[in-house]
Amino acid sequence: MELLDSCIERVEAINPAVNAIVTKSYERARLEVRAAERAVMRGDQLGLLHGLPAAIKDLNKTAGIRTTFGSSLYRDHVPLADEGVVQRMRQQGAIILGKTTPAVYCRRPFCHCRVC
Repeated sequence: MELLDSCIERVEAINPAVNAIVTKSYERARLEVRAAERAVMRGDQLGLLHGLPAAIKDLNKTAGIRTTFGSSLYRDHVPLADEGVVQRMRQQGAIILGKTTPAVYCRRPFCHCRVC
């Protein structure tokens, strides 16, 4: 939990200036960290990313976490399933703490997200 809390603290301190995180999923991440801690205590086999906080580009679909593709057209879009890369990260134990800001549909090399 300490690593996740440290990451959240840093995001909250820096994000207002750099607008790097468009969607935060802190509460879900905390629940997942608690489950990850219980798995460690039980002696379960752990994935390579077990308990590691990660942010996913907002171009990748994440089950239960808003995915906007950087477009206001998708401001309220919440996918039902994870995209392949996200699914594999979760299977290895990654904890998704939020979504990073993309350019609209990733058409430009810089970000000015109108969803944020």
